[in-house]
Amino acid sequence: MRFSSLVSVFFGGSNALLDASASDFNVFMTRGTRLFFNWKNTGSDSAVDWQARIIDVDTGRNAGKAKLKMKNNLPSISVEKLKPHTKYEIFVTAVNGDEKGETKSFTAWTSPRAVENVITVGRFASTVWIEWQPPSYVGDQGDPDQYVITSLDDMSQIFTAETGAQLTIGKGVSKQYTIQSVACDDCANPTNEAWSPLYKFTVTSLPPKPTGLEILEENIFDLERANVVVGWESPNLDYDSVKIEYSPNTPQGFTKSPTFLPNKWVTQATLEGLYQNVVYTISIRFVVNNVEGPSESISVAVSDNHGRFPQKQTCQVPTYLRPEALRVKRGIFGDPKMEVTWEHPRAKTPENGYRLVFAPFASISDGKPMIVDVNKNVKTFDFDGPRYDPYDEYTVSIFALHDEQLHAPTSPDFVSTVFTGQLLTNERLMGAMVIPEEVKSDSCCGSKKYNSEVKGCCGGELYYLADPFAFCCGSKTFKLNDENCCANGLVVPKNTSCPEE
Repeated sequence: MRFSSLVSVFFGGSNALLDASASDFNVFMTRGTRLFFNWKNTGSDSAVDWQARIIDVDTGRNAGKAKLKMKNNLPSISVEKLKPHTKYEIFVTAVNGDEKGETKSFTAWTSPRAVENVITVGRFASTVWIEWQPPSYVGDQGDPDQYVITSLDDMSQIFTAETGAQLTIGKGVSKQYTIQSVACDDCANPTNEAWSPLYKFTVTSLPPKPTGLEILEENIFDLERANVVVGWESPNLDYDSVKIEYSPNTPQGFTKSPTFLPNKWVTQATLEGLYQNVVYTISIRFVVNNVEGPSESISVAVSDNHGRFPQKQTCQVPTYLRPEALRVKRGIFGDPKMEVTWEHPRAKTPENGYRLVFAPFASISDGKPMIVDVNKNVKTFDFDGPRYDPYDEYTVSIFALHDEQLHAPTSPDFVSTVFTGQLLTNERLMGAMVIPEEVKSDSCCGSKKYNSEVKGCCGGELYYLADPFAFCCGSKTFKLNDENCCANGLVVPKNTSCPEE
């Protein structure tokens, strides 16, 4: 043992005469600056007193201040004035008058300090990425050797040497955890359990996107305003509230935008006092622990008291004249950019180009839509500038300006999408990670307009994507268990071979 000479000097250099020594050392409590341990007396003689010496393993110097006492009929020592996250070797000798027993030793760690500032840096449908700051030390003790994250729900644990972790918690779920920093050599077989105090935190995954959003009714009650009732499907989710917004929201109706419904059992809401003869885009999303999920949106044209409706997308314009595959991709935080892409109509590109309309939910540009005309050969546009915030939400519409529509540039030949920022303000201030997000557009399926990800379009007819037997074959749906889909889009019975081309 490398401290044997020091021990001999400390204990007078005499040979062991007392048949008593310490065994079965047990560290029963650790703190950042203190150690608590006890042991058993082994041998035929009794020890009247005990001597202890504490050595800092890194420096080889004496450390700490020891106090001896009996606890639960076992000799026990508490050592104070130590350093956190430091390994010590403790020498213990039995004493009876002038006689001393054999010196025994063991090693133990003091606890690190607690971690600091756990933040969420990315949310997804069923997972959350977190990061934290290592403890702030006084001195050069260094970072902890490991961290342990404990779920307060089922007490499961995650061990990691990194300062970040992925937690899988389910869709739209909020859970509590604790995190502790750990000191250890061989962390799989630690010398003693030297864990820091608990740091408690809560994480919330991204709530799901609402489904089944529809306009249930419109009620005209005067010459200027109307009420619109919207409904949606309630998921199997313990959410806190439903957030409802509408655009344009300047001037606002009687119902504020945004507004929150705290009752999760309610699956419809009335937007009161909307203006007549206006096309509104209504957006709803679920909120869990102040975390907002992606939105589902729908457009509604509020008529006037004479039954006249403003123009909106009706899906009556032939699809071969309509732009397709509208996509919006936002830039990351610090890069105020929104990239809009689309495909030309199938029949021909519009002779007079395209008109893009950006209608913000936020109060930038006085809440008024921004209109941009682009060349007919263009199918991409970057919207950026100091007034654009990638966390804001927009309704993006695109119009194909064909010759036959030149005098009606707001005809229903358009596709729209909703673009959403989902992170909390405090996370933005922390510089949270934002992943560029691509958002699909509303779509027409034949003469039907739909904007739900649970449905697909096949030959102008809608079908449920979750149906295990419904698939699209060219322009027809077919039952996978009863029919086959041939290469040319022909559907044949299950026991029938596809014709040769």
